[in-house]
Amino acid sequence: MVLRSIRSLDADGDTVVPDIAVNVAVLLAVVDVAVLVYFIHHIAQSVQVGTLSARVWQELRDAVDVLHPDEPPTGLSGDVVAVPMRSAARMPARTTRGLLMT
Repeated sequence: MVLRSIRSLDADGDTVVPDIAVNVAVLLAVVDVAVLVYFIHHIAQSVQVGTLSARVWQELRDAVDVLHPDEPPTGLSGDVVAVPMRSAARMPARTTRGLLMT
């Protein structure tokens, strides 16, 4: 719309240029380049190994917190329910085939 209103010569011989519209367009172009540079920087940071491993570690901690909360489970009456412990048994290996022995 601004380009259509620019005329080389007016009836009086003056050049007509909408200054405010042109200045706003230049300002928006500068802001657009800055946002593009920020976006490229953000993408480059987010695919680094350190960032990905920190994100996976945090998701693992959140999942463990959801599945195994710190407070003990309670019954319907609000009493703490005793969780039965399973007995442990030794299971010796029959062979060492396939294992690395150092």
